[in-house]
Amino acid sequence: MGKEERRVSPAVKIGIGAGAAVGIGALLYFLTRAKAPPPPPPGAATLYGIVTDDETGEPIPDVLVTLNGGSTYTDNAGAYTFADIASGEYVLKFSKEGYETATLDIVLVEGDNEFNLPMWPIGVPPPEEGLVWGFVTDSLTGEPVPDVKITLDGLVRYTEWAGQYEFRDLAVRQYQIQFSKDGYETKTQIVTLTAESPQAQVNISLLPIIPTKPELVYAEPAEAVIASGATGRINYKVGIPDIPKDYSLIFLFHLEGVRCWTPYGCANVNFRAGATAGYYEGSAAMYVKYMIDHFKFANIPRGTYRLLSTCELYWLGGEEYFAPVVKTYWKNVDTGQVITVV
Repeated sequence: MGKEERRVSPAVKIGIGAGAAVGIGALLYFLTRAKAPPPPPPGAATLYGIVTDDETGEPIPDVLVTLNGGSTYTDNAGAYTFADIASGEYVLKFSKEGYETATLDIVLVEGDNEFNLPMWPIGVPPPEEGLVWGFVTDSLTGEPVPDVKITLDGLVRYTEWAGQYEFRDLAVRQYQIQFSKDGYETKTQIVTLTAESPQAQVNISLLPIIPTKPELVYAEPAEAVIASGATGRINYKVGIPDIPKDYSLIFLFHLEGVRCWTPYGCANVNFRAGATAGYYEGSAAMYVKYMIDHFKFANIPRGTYRLLSTCELYWLGGEEYFAPVVKTYWKNVDTGQVITVV
């Protein structure tokens, strides 16, 4: 790859359009933000952004921007727009005399898509050439996976909300890169950077670990000190198998020595029939019926209590509030957390 032309990582910020739920976030830093154009009609996409000088941060006018067969030029503010186009995969290219040409592959989703590019002046050597970047997705759903820990020979990064990551300023040599996150199988592979190819895109799909039985990942109090009679909240992450018809799986969170008179007397999360196997965190669980992740401390003696967890499977064939327990997966498991009641 020549000095005057490089293929860079994409930096498309996907807006939430009429049918979009998530998209690709920026990998390159934005020196200025483009003003969003009017939203496209339903089913269409708009790509817009600002091109700046990577040394000065100033906007660059008259940059030729091509998107597959179409083209436009940046205005005096460095801004460009491709309005009312189809969503999908494109090749985006920026070129102007005196600057390195930048070419990248992007995916546009329905709605607004923003990409701001800093162009590197020719004759000004960049600090380092080495770059490893990419996206991490769920191999079953295809959705981005945030907060994946990525280790590159001792360097550590975490994926952002849209699954993107990057390692910059790398020496040209061979590296081992590892991707890991709770609830997913760990992946490791080798990536090699050379003087001819100093940049590498490594996109990874992680396979979720599907629970075959209930699992408590964590349960912890949102507040460490609670007044008796006040309301305390429990943050949790649990794993569940598929919940069959006519059954309900309940995780109970309670204090050591404080009796729960009924399952609904404790902080609990309830997974009803039809809940699919996977890991659920906080109130984001799709099949939480009662959304009860809190409980009241009433008439509890002052002191410090350990937070426990119980998991039970109920059969819903009878009256719901008197459903019989079919199986207790665990009872009074110590979460390792404490709550002080004052």
